[in-house]
Amino acid sequence: MGFNGAYEGNDRLSGIELILVPGGHGPESFALGPDGMLYTGLKGGRIIRFQPDGSGMEDFSNTNGRANGMRFDADGNLIIVDSYKGLLSSDSFGSVTTLTTASGGQSFVFNDGVDISADRIIWFADATARHADGRIHLELLEARSTGRVLAYDPTSGEARTVLDNLRFPNGVALGPNDAYSPTNETLGYRTLRHWLKGPKAGTTEVFAENFPAMPDDIQFKGRDRFWIAMVGDRITLADWIQPYPWIKNFIAKCVADMFPDSDSHWIGSPGFIIALDLDGNVVRNLQDAQRRFISSSGALEHADHLYIGSVAMDAVGRLSLAE
Repeated sequence: MGFNGAYEGNDRLSGIELILVPGGHGPESFALGPDGMLYTGLKGGRIIRFQPDGSGMEDFSNTNGRANGMRFDADGNLIIVDSYKGLLSSDSFGSVTTLTTASGGQSFVFNDGVDISADRIIWFADATARHADGRIHLELLEARSTGRVLAYDPTSGEARTVLDNLRFPNGVALGPNDAYSPTNETLGYRTLRHWLKGPKAGTTEVFAENFPAMPDDIQFKGRDRFWIAMVGDRITLADWIQPYPWIKNFIAKCVADMFPDSDSHWIGSPGFIIALDLDGNVVRNLQDAQRRFISSSGALEHADHLYIGSVAMDAVGRLSLAE
């Protein structure tokens, strides 16, 4: 643990270009559309799209919630995971419909992370069963494993729980040939790998662990790497106080007013993106020691550029990966 070795501090994000989002805040993660445009969700529910060079930015849809994860399905529909509204779908005109808001009789509480397999199954997470507003400071203090990963079948219209007892599962992705699904545990500081095919099918293992920061979204490049955005610094105090419930209760009462919404905790955390290879090894380590870009929440590689989201900024980050 710590910013050393593969995570050694650097300023490789210093060349990041900021694409301003007029009237918007918190572009969290991205989807590449069949029209060649990039789509992202903002705080308040707006979904915008823009050309890869940052031009042509326009509103596409609005969930009136918090659209924090999205992917396009084979029919060109934008599948959206909204923290408050559940699993949604938008057609090419921006008309939003609800796919599901519950699984196994348990309503979703705080959804995030999504990917779609070749057989059209939609994989996503319900990060917590505790705090509907996603108040991360209470999750940190309680340290309860109440999150789950789900799989939604559009044919049956039902979602089933695939993994549970997770510590704030966030990003969800699918690996090569949909053989496995990596999932970030934000408050576990690690990435799990759940096997879907082959001799290990149905089993789960640690893919990467002991991150020095908290992982948010994860996206597979489609050949040899997974991009993971680190949204906030790891908090040693939160780990230390776990055996002392009276301290946790005292802190919860004292700091509640300091965290008015789920994004507040991350403000000021320096931009930090890593790439893992197919064995879970760190192959890219991009940081912004100057804090020009903060609270990174998602990263999408496209056409030799990395597009980086942030829950705390009014801009999308664009970084050239050309070497």
